[in-house]
Amino acid sequence: MDFTASLKLIHANFFFVDIVGLSDTSMSTKTQIKKIETLNKCISDCISFKSVPLDSLLLLPTGDGCCIGFMQGPELPLLLAVELHTKLAAYNKGKIPSETVRVRIGLHSGNCFLVNDLLGQRNTWGPGIIYARRVMDFGDDGHILLSPSLAEDLRSLSDEYRGIIKPVHDVILKHGTTMLLYSAYGDGFGNSKHPDKGASVRSKYGEEVLRLQKTTLYPSIDLILTVLDVEKMVVQHKRTYEVSIMSIVGFLGIGVTMMFFVMALRLIGAVRTFLIYSTTTVFSIVYSAVILSESISILNIISAGTVLFGLIVLRNRISAD
Repeated sequence: MDFTASLKLIHANFFFVDIVGLSDTSMSTKTQIKKIETLNKCISDCISFKSVPLDSLLLLPTGDGCCIGFMQGPELPLLLAVELHTKLAAYNKGKIPSETVRVRIGLHSGNCFLVNDLLGQRNTWGPGIIYARRVMDFGDDGHILLSPSLAEDLRSLSDEYRGIIKPVHDVILKHGTTMLLYSAYGDGFGNSKHPDKGASVRSKYGEEVLRLQKTTLYPSIDLILTVLDVEKMVVQHKRTYEVSIMSIVGFLGIGVTMMFFVMALRLIGAVRTFLIYSTTTVFSIVYSAVILSESISILNIISAGTVLFGLIVLRNRISAD
């Protein structure tokens, strides 16, 4: 087996950008060209771009934007994204919406290949570019999205990067691959709102995290460790749990419900009691869907149908009595 390194394989840090809404058919070709030229001018004026030697850059025009590969440090794509947002904000100031240039940006660190095009000129292609494009595709206007490989590298460099690069949620890429998406935003750059596209394709892991966040009984836990003997490594720990008010209300609610259930069994009988309590089950499902806008599963619908069928049987039983 040949393990010789390929001279055409390059590792780079990619910056992928396109103009939001440029494919709108109502927009004239002249306006589209002006927006593309404005984007190119703003990028070329950025210090993080023009300070890098051309032989350390991989440039790939994409029609409504471009892909830039930096073969130097991982910070350059993010610095370029922040600079570009600042310059576009200054350009868009005072212009009508149809004249503004709004972009979305995807950043990734990965590999690419040098290939020859039809004219024999050097060109780039590979998974690094494709991945950066897919990261960008999840974005909306103003988003600076990062793949986990680049985001984790930057977050490990400094607390400043850790403060502006935040995990968003898991998304499912093409062929079922799951990826944790990151978003960079701060004063004057980025978009603090979660991407709408990512919200529609959250993975099962992401949904489970959100579910656990809503049902956690302890909002915070304080752990105090006291070293009793350094040589023998004897420590004493103390945990302090903060119980939320909603948890206490929930426990009280369950207790009160059970108390009234037992009272109802004794006062009005088993049939009428189950009739009343079954009705509340259907009401809670409808209330969750209409008022709380929560998702209703097939299992919920089957449960509600079973309860409604039971209500009809109980009603007939009462009528027969």
